[in-house]
Amino acid sequence: MSSTKVIWDPKVRISTTWQKRSPYNLEAVTQKIKQLLLDDDDIIQQWLEKEEIEILLNKANSFEKMAKIIRITCGEHEENKDLQKFLTDAIPDFFKKREEE
Repeated sequence: MSSTKVIWDPKVRISTTWQKRSPYNLEAVTQKIKQLLLDDDDIIQQWLEKEEIEILLNKANSFEKMAKIIRITCGEHEENKDLQKFLTDAIPDFFKKREEE
């Protein structure tokens, strides 16, 4: 029997700052992301399914909410209580479904 030993597996905390750099049309951004989901090869969908991301995108009525959704799709919701609340407000059984899998 063999086992794998990890010598180096660091966790590095980073923070993001989102700034609006120019005018944008939130609906156009939302539609572009939905279009990209059609061709996604589990890059955007590592933590959430396409349908779950679309539910969140439909809740994005501000730049701040869009930034939260991006942070969630990058997995930050696993440790961030604010993002967990945002996620469960949109998809109430999100974490329960994960526990059952």
